[in-house]
Amino acid sequence: MKSVLIVGNSDYSIYLFKLELIQQLLRVGYRVVLVTPYGPRIPDFQRIGVDYVQVEVNRHGTKILEDAALLIQYRKIIKAEHPEMVFSFTIKPNIYCALACRSLRNVPIICTVTGLGTAVETKGLNHLALVALYRIAFRRVTSVFFQNKVNREFFIRNKIVSSNSQLVSGSGVNFQKFQFQPYPQQDSVRFLFSARIMYEKGIEYYLNAAEALKEKYPDTEYYVCGLIEDGYQGRLHQLTEKGIVFYCGFVEDTRPLLSMSHCVVLPSYYNEGLSNTLLEAAATGRPIITTDHLGCRETVVNDVSGMLVPIRNQQALIEAMEKMIVMPCEERRAMGLAGRKFVEQEMDRDVVVSKYLEELKHAAATQ
Repeated sequence: MKSVLIVGNSDYSIYLFKLELIQQLLRVGYRVVLVTPYGPRIPDFQRIGVDYVQVEVNRHGTKILEDAALLIQYRKIIKAEHPEMVFSFTIKPNIYCALACRSLRNVPIICTVTGLGTAVETKGLNHLALVALYRIAFRRVTSVFFQNKVNREFFIRNKIVSSNSQLVSGSGVNFQKFQFQPYPQQDSVRFLFSARIMYEKGIEYYLNAAEALKEKYPDTEYYVCGLIEDGYQGRLHQLTEKGIVFYCGFVEDTRPLLSMSHCVVLPSYYNEGLSNTLLEAAATGRPIITTDHLGCRETVVNDVSGMLVPIRNQQALIEAMEKMIVMPCEERRAMGLAGRKFVEQEMDRDVVVSKYLEELKHAAATQ
């Protein structure tokens, strides 16, 4: 049986955003091998027939020996499995799987770039070193999938990729899972921030806006859910004690929160590939307030399905959220409906999955 490797840095993100691809690969007769650090979703994958190989990936580490060991692990796994295709996701799996595939006489690999990462964004030695490493690693990859135009243009401008690349609509939206939900009837507006709790995702701006607006509009509600990464536990606890925000912790299934929310807010300036949180909010029929920043702006038709604000602009965010508060309910509902129609036309996960399968079929035919 021909095999395909799925390589990433998190079993959980693969489960959330690539499960449909894996199911389709199994359906058409491939043996699927998942290569990630061990996590809580591994048993779920194994139950549907996915084989698993454990590998440790330090997402933020920069130690040369550690990365060299990762490259050796990938090379050993790929050599043993002899896959028809490797699908890799996120920075380190992309680079080191691509290098491993190249060293094994060009095993076919499709790398998906979900963001550039801090090292690429920040000019300096790390930036230059990573660009050079990308050039070497991606020299003979089968194809590179990008989730936004800015990332793709960066790779083309820096001569990392050329014609062997294409755009996909992020991970797409599973419309069977994220169905349109009736808009809440309450008069008071309920906002939701759903993302990793880290500064670059704009959590500080959201919390500041909640403090300012709660005083002026005491009936409004401000929810936060997500894993804490930047030490916000104390601040969130303090604001929850004051009744300003409701921190829900990490929520695996955000659909109930999306259903009860009137607006989803993500003031991110993180280098998103394409924000899945915002795609899912739009699919549910909720208006969005987010930044005019890559990975965020692509999910909104400004002033139609939501509002775009400049990054790191506290006052602009407060004004946009206040505009949402005073807006008649029917206008907010219409914004949410417009968002649903927009993602239905542009962001279907089935279309994204079909692009991966088409690339696999083409690569198999040319081997």
